Amino acid sequence: MLEQQGRVVAAGNGEAQVRLGGRSGCSACDAGKGCGAGLFGRLLRRKPMTLHLEDPIGVEPGQAVIV
Repeated sequence: MLEQQGRVVAAGNGEAQVRLGGRSGCSACDAGKGCGAGLFGRLLRRKPMTLHLEDPIGVEPGQAVIV
């Protein structure tokens, strides 16, 4: 399963907005090894994105989360 670290930018009413960086998700990519998805990500300069998610645990703005 791929995971990516993000940061909560807004939260309330059981929902959260999480901003993700433009990196690909696996640790092998971070190490420059693996399937090559990290290379394509760097070449395409993936931009950060914001996800609108359900928040069952009550996160707060500024918290780091794993998606």
